[in-house]
Amino acid sequence: MKKISLLTATLLSVTLTLFAAKVEDFNSKKIEEIWKYVWASSDSKKAPQFEKLSEGYVLEQMHGKWTVMFGVIPDKLTLSLATNHLAEVSGKKDGTVWKKSGPWRIESDKLVLFLEEDDIPSFIFKKGKKIYIFDPWAKPMMSELKREK
Repeated sequence: MKKISLLTATLLSVTLTLFAAKVEDFNSKKIEEIWKYVWASSDSKKAPQFEKLSEGYVLEQMHGKWTVMFGVIPDKLTLSLATNHLAEVSGKKDGTVWKKSGPWRIESDKLVLFLEEDDIPSFIFKKGKKIYIFDPWAKPMMSELKREK
């Protein structure tokens, strides 16, 4: 099963690289196509049901420090969202500090980040009371973001 997941994630990355372009090229239709495509390759074959996100909620509630499990070691993320729709995401992974920035917007009730050097947008969404980030390497294809205290 892990070989299939790795193959799926690799093919997904290669295929979605074809979508890579300027942020302006990611219109609503293209975002929905990517969203449906990535979930079609998941075990469930469909995207999870999630809560609607608004710009106000995102600016108020998602700005700050988070812990996320990408793999077996928890990673720390800091998410900064500005009202001019610029985002900065920084963190520490495997002892290495990194930082990316780029535009953000709410698209189909999810937070979509267009971070520099990323081939595809990052998706953050709310399911129940929990916040998740799309993660093609995780078995459920999503990893929970937990607020740092």
